[in-house]
Amino acid sequence: MRTEAPLNSNRNRQITRQVTDLVVAALRLLPSRGWTAGLFGRRDKALLTLAASTDLPYRELTVMRVGQLQIVDGVAGVADTSGELHVIDAAADAVLCGPCALARWRRVVDAEVGGTSAKRMAQLLKHAHPVTPASRHVCQALTSIRAKTLPVPLFPPINQWGHLPLPIHPLSRHAISILARQVQTGLPAHRDLNVDEVVDNLNPAETEAGEPAPPRPAYNWAAANQKKKDAIAQLASLSTTMDDIDTRINELIDRTRNLELD
Repeated sequence: MRTEAPLNSNRNRQITRQVTDLVVAALRLLPSRGWTAGLFGRRDKALLTLAASTDLPYRELTVMRVGQLQIVDGVAGVADTSGELHVIDAAADAVLCGPCALARWRRVVDAEVGGTSAKRMAQLLKHAHPVTPASRHVCQALTSIRAKTLPVPLFPPINQWGHLPLPIHPLSRHAISILARQVQTGLPAHRDLNVDEVVDNLNPAETEAGEPAPPRPAYNWAAANQKKKDAIAQLASLSTTMDDIDTRINELIDRTRNLELD
């Protein structure tokens, strides 16, 4: 068994290099501008940064709030639910800089919470400067965050039109795990749409003649909420199953490590 330890060690190092190469390649490919490419590209880059730079499990990312993320002088600190601080240092290459990726995404969430319309957000991201290795580090000069943004989930679901749900709630652990795997193993498609086609949910649409469009039919919120509650109840058992799977995986990892040490 002892003769296999170096082989296992070499294999682990090889796997680590392969994973690192995949993460670096993904970080370089993810867009930071365009609509909706810049919106979801910034989200995926922040998610990949936390998944690759810390040992935080997906269940921690699900419940993480904006206020748990602190960025000071180019260093990002993320506190988990137990209070432990996970530190992410800046990289010289702005494209690979984790604190910069987190700062850019936090700014998007803050703007959404502040009521920035989808059309305005689309215009900002459409005309944003592309992030290059020589770009300035936004993690060094941060803008203030609204107090009402701090308790908001760091990764809320955003629909294809760039709108947050009301009330704001976090992505599920299953959704975050799918996104993280997609980004690391095969980048999801990020669309680049015409800003003129963006429709605000805050402003009434207008016809070509400039007249207000007909009012939308009344939405049955009670039925929608009941449907959502029923779906959550059905998924409750799935959450327990996922916890059991995580526990089993950790047990298998511990047993494997023990075997390598024998």
